[in-house]
Amino acid sequence: MFITDQSRSWLNAPGMAETVVRTVEDAAEKAGATRIAGIGDSMGATMLLHLSRLTRFDSVLAMTPQYSANPKVVPEEDRWRFFRSKIREFRFDRIENLDAAQTKYFILHGDGPGELEHALRFPKTRGVAHFILPGFGHRVSETLKERGYLVRLAQDAIAGRRARVRRTVEELGGMFRNAYEKQMADRPVRKVAE
Repeated sequence: MFITDQSRSWLNAPGMAETVVRTVEDAAEKAGATRIAGIGDSMGATMLLHLSRLTRFDSVLAMTPQYSANPKVVPEEDRWRFFRSKIREFRFDRIENLDAAQTKYFILHGDGPGELEHALRFPKTRGVAHFILPGFGHRVSETLKERGYLVRLAQDAIAGRRARVRRTVEELGGMFRNAYEKQMADRPVRKVAE
């Protein structure tokens, strides 16, 4: 099933979350699904992470999700201003309380302009596989597809194969967020001549 937020509200449109949850649960029941997996990109990834707290997802692959669309939470974010300005109430204010005991989470961010402002605000939650792909921008999913990795990565994430997802990310030069932060902290600071 493919779900899109035509209101561009990051799930904040009145009644949207309840409608999506009901639609997913009804479809799963009708299909007799024993597992539910979700894949989201950008705004859709943010929505998926919020939805995973409202209904059961066995695994989630979230590519370049925003930590928050709320300008008060991420004030330096200057993309999508028009859409964000139309949101009257931020019911889903920020990503938090992900339940890794219930869901296998795979979150991918690039470190290009605008991405780390979101990625580094995500709570560090035990069991959540949060990766940073150096040199990737916001279009992680498109880049993965162009390089021939998207299908394999999606299949492994859907199946909850953490070690295989990790190997694929490492093939692409990516790493766990903690390793990325340590690498950045260990870089020597360059002094600028006056």
